[in-house]
Amino acid sequence: SLARPNPAEGGLFSKRPAASVLPLPGNSTPHPSVVRIVVDEGGQTQSLGSGTLVDQRDDYGLVLTNWHVVRDAQGNITVIFPDGFSSLARVRKVDSDWDLAALIIWRPRVPPVHLSTYTPKPGELLTIAGYGSGNYRAATGRCTQYVSPGVRFPPEMVELSAEARQGDSGGPIFNERGEMAGVLFGASRGSTTGSHVGRVRTFLASVVPPGDNPT
Repeated sequence: SLARPNPAEGGLFSKRPAASVLPLPGNSTPHPSVVRIVVDEGGQTQSLGSGTLVDQRDDYGLVLTNWHVVRDAQGNITVIFPDGFSSLARVRKVDSDWDLAALIIWRPRVPPVHLSTYTPKPGELLTIAGYGSGNYRAATGRCTQYVSPGVRFPPEMVELSAEARQGDSGGPIFNERGEMAGVLFGASRGSTTGSHVGRVRTFLASVVPPGDNPT
């Protein structure tokens, strides 16, 4: 069975009764490829997370998020784009160690984001994005250091000086060129950590056929 991850202090995914989810995004212009993820956990409970469209081919799209966002799914997983388009999602693959999950969705109407070809450097400006427990928000800070998710793993989680909110889990970390530089995971004391793009590319290489990796 899959191991349980240890998100940073407090975690970032929120749970609430099913009847009160899905307020409209509002306080910032949403990135067209950053999505709200709603997970039916049964018992009139849904969890909220965020994610990013990273690939599209034929009738399908690939959305990247955190494993802990979808881990407790007992029913539908729904992906909602800021233009109002929504799709049921199927979990294609997960990596519990690095808290990543790839979801297959149906016919997205927007292009996927580009993945960065380099890992962020300390001092570089990075931006996190997600829907929190309600409204979309983007927040910018500087890359501060690299950390490890555990003693058995290399330091391939980037830390930046902007704090994510509950419900931002699985959202993107963008570099200054608007490319995905990582996937945010947890937040604590004014900072956010997430798997950097090198780790993301390694995960996606196990999901997408060889030679067809997202750009």
